Amino acid sequence: MNSLPEDVKSQLEEMQGRLSTLETALAPFLNKTPNQLEAQLDPLQRAQMYNTLSQAAASLFKLYLKTKGVDPEDHSFMKEEGRLKQYNKKVGKLAAEVELKKSNRTLEVDVAAMSRFIAAAVPDLSVQQKDELKKIGKEGNSKKKEQKRGQDQGAVEEKAAGGSSKKNKKSTGGSSVGHKDAALKFLHDALGEVKPSK
Repeated sequence: MNSLPEDVKSQLEEMQGRLSTLETALAPFLNKTPNQLEAQLDPLQRAQMYNTLSQAAASLFKLYLKTKGVDPEDHSFMKEEGRLKQYNKKVGKLAAEVELKKSNRTLEVDVAAMSRFIAAAVPDLSVQQKDELKKIGKEGNSKKKEQKRGQDQGAVEEKAAGGSSKKNKKSTGGSSVGHKDAALKFLHDALGEVKPSK
């Protein structure tokens, strides 16, 4: 290595440093059997792991080709790299769908809390308006309890019938939207009646 030019020596040293970093990163995978790794991961994580390992192997093979003086772009390996990119897109799309399902929760309006918020935000409400807000809040709480009881009863009946207990969450949200509309209408009317103080 002493007879090599300085720029080549520095590049070789840099490559050796990066290879040691790669070995450190791959150590968790290399110290376990594939069965041990798979047992710790769910299917999506397994797909991501295999995809990442495939990309690492492809990158190393491209480096190997370059060291042999072969242009990786002209090698038949490029077909395989195209397949890897397709799998990467599929796994990425699946991961995005899973993340979306986790974060996609149905919108529920806490009518009682909204009523308290409106009452606190608009200080010049009349007694009638305050009473109407309390009434809407109480109705919202009782509707929520009825919906919960209905869902629980439906789940019990489905289990007794041998079916699954999964319900369509969107079907239970209809009355909440009605309360929301009523509260928003009330807020609009209340704000229209409140005159700004000078």
